[in-house]
Amino acid sequence: MMKNPKIFSFSFINYKSKILVFLSLIVTIMGSIYQVVGQNLILNSSAELDPLTNHWTQVSGPWTKRCENPEAYDGSCYFFAGVQSAVAEIYQDVDVSGNSTDIDNGVANYLFSTRLRSYNQDHPDAAQVILEFRDSGGTGLSDFDTGETFEKTGWKQYMDTLLAPIGTRTIRCRLLSTRYSGNDSDGFMDHLYLSNNSVLPDEYTVFPNILKSLMKPLNGSKYHQIRVVRFSISIAILIQHIGKLISKVFSQIITIRVI
Repeated sequence: MMKNPKIFSFSFINYKSKILVFLSLIVTIMGSIYQVVGQNLILNSSAELDPLTNHWTQVSGPWTKRCENPEAYDGSCYFFAGVQSAVAEIYQDVDVSGNSTDIDNGVANYLFSTRLRSYNQDHPDAAQVILEFRDSGGTGLSDFDTGETFEKTGWKQYMDTLLAPIGTRTIRCRLLSTRYSGNDSDGFMDHLYLSNNSVLPDEYTVFPNILKSLMKPLNGSKYHQIRVVRFSISIAILIQHIGKLISKVFSQIITIRVI
């Protein structure tokens, strides 16, 4: 007598529940990406909005956004000090008092990155960014200074991981442009990034920029090599988490019955 063959069939949970589970999966995955990438603490970090009316404080110079000649590194625009500015400066204060426990325990590291360049001319103007760690009274504790940049053929990156000194409550980001020729102050800044919970620059949060960055040659830069290694490790961790989540969700969606 022939035995009845085993037949596998699938019983799905109701439609609405499946949609809710799927949305939950998407939210969880996006949360994992956000955790790996980290929040940029600098607002209006690429001057997509007018800087003087959006999060930046003017010290000198008629700062504005510029969107062409040269092309922006990130987004559509970048910081431009304007015309008739011998030395121009704006700044933004980042409140880090919420991280005071780690700071005062000496374990708070902040990843900082920026892109700088000058207009392509015989005697280029200078772009410079200074990051200052300040206590609750505004006294400077330490700083990171890119120095004056005269790069005129492309956007030069400056990046470092900085340990916040004990007592830090504010990080001031200062943008400076110095005119050495012509009428305009053509030291430009773009793609500023500051985070205390990330191993990746902000440029990796959008997939086209991920591919663009990975296709660039390493050109011997230790910072670029560090970024690629950190990117690879973070993506591996993220894929592992996504795999576990998908497995868990599908185990809830699909019930296998043996008849």
